[in-house]
Amino acid sequence: MGKETLKNNGLHRKMKFDFEELQPIILKLNKANSSDLFIDSISTDSRTVGANDWFLCLEGERFDAHQFISDVAKKKIKGIIHNDSSLNLEIPNILVEDTNVFLRHLANVWRHKLGVTIIGITGSNGKTSTKEILYHLISAIEPKVYKTQKNYNNFFGVPNTILEIRPGTQYAIIEMGTNHPGEIEILSECANPNYALITSIAEAHIEFFGSQEAIAHEKAHIIAHALEPKTLYNHADVKCLQSIQAVCKNFNAQLNHPKNKLALLDNQDKLSATDFIYLEKNYSIPLIGEHQIQNLELCIALLEDIFNQNQIERALISLSRYRPPGNRLFAEKINAVTIWNDSYNANLASALASIEALQSRIDTSKLHILIGEMGELGDLSIEHHLTLSQTAKKLSPASLTFALNDSNIIEAFKKEAYDVVICDLSDNTMKSYADKLRGEEGAHLLLKGSRSAKLERVIEFLKE
Repeated sequence: MGKETLKNNGLHRKMKFDFEELQPIILKLNKANSSDLFIDSISTDSRTVGANDWFLCLEGERFDAHQFISDVAKKKIKGIIHNDSSLNLEIPNILVEDTNVFLRHLANVWRHKLGVTIIGITGSNGKTSTKEILYHLISAIEPKVYKTQKNYNNFFGVPNTILEIRPGTQYAIIEMGTNHPGEIEILSECANPNYALITSIAEAHIEFFGSQEAIAHEKAHIIAHALEPKTLYNHADVKCLQSIQAVCKNFNAQLNHPKNKLALLDNQDKLSATDFIYLEKNYSIPLIGEHQIQNLELCIALLEDIFNQNQIERALISLSRYRPPGNRLFAEKINAVTIWNDSYNANLASALASIEALQSRIDTSKLHILIGEMGELGDLSIEHHLTLSQTAKKLSPASLTFALNDSNIIEAFKKEAYDVVICDLSDNTMKSYADKLRGEEGAHLLLKGSRSAKLERVIEFLKE
């Protein structure tokens, strides 16, 4: 059904919805009596839908589950939820205007049944990293906490995450992403967060927004449908703060923008950890980079509004055991080469942050930099790639390579006569790159690129 489908049978068996709860979004109920209608299990996968399931026909850019209705109807399932008024089915079925909206309504009803405190996180960079840090911290205080799995943060991922929350859960951390105007407010309406964090404002997806101010305006709408205490956290140095403030004022939300809560200690001898002071006590987190410390400050500001100082201290002590998610600037040594894999995603701001983080920790004359193409930058694409190359060259690295497909960016590099190596993204090229590095004692390699570049292939080739 495509990449945007829900995980199979995401709704667990302990939930139950009756007709009255769903009536506001149901157009017509067929072959069933509203008085005994209950929905307690939904499947979105036609291949595995079972006897106790309702089949929900989701629609995405690359799939439409309505095409599987004839096959699914032959199975002994409870019913089908669809938006095709021309259907004449012999099994119970619910007609709705939009099945995707139905899913979000279902999630919202469940959210209110649970009474869980929801923390929403959005931002151009750092959403998943901040979510993982916050989850680790809260888990050290209150074990009944849930989080978005991986980066399931879109119109399908957010409601699915909410519907996976178990009864008794006290806190849920919901990541919310966007690449088009209006999407964050829709997700806010689905989740009704109590608290919200904006990690950063940068040019990510600027092709669809036009300006950073528009991006900030979009991200700030995470607070649009928030519940009490309706507080939004962002760092004091975040770009386009006025745009964020205007949205908060419009929705009568509180704004908390912490700064300098943490004092950093000089620990450059630690390759991939940062020591810091909070309220006159020393702690350590196995992350590097000012951007990660800003993410941590946001998390601490939130904790201060929910928990007491003893609980916060216990959580911060636990940070020494924290392990960041994959592909996010964590050191790994392979065949004498120290790999700094930050290939999860890339835009100019995040790439510059990675370079800055390494500059003070390693001998950059032994640093090889491999940068994959940064996507969804629109008219800024060439400018941002050239700017990144200029900044990287200031480190005097051992080598600087851009792996590119876009012919316009390649031509711009040639025209400007920038002294960088340009290569393609083929397996053969990535293997050749790894072969040249293998065994180079004391070498460092920074991998930075969008997920589509799959730069982590170099790591696998290095292991051979």
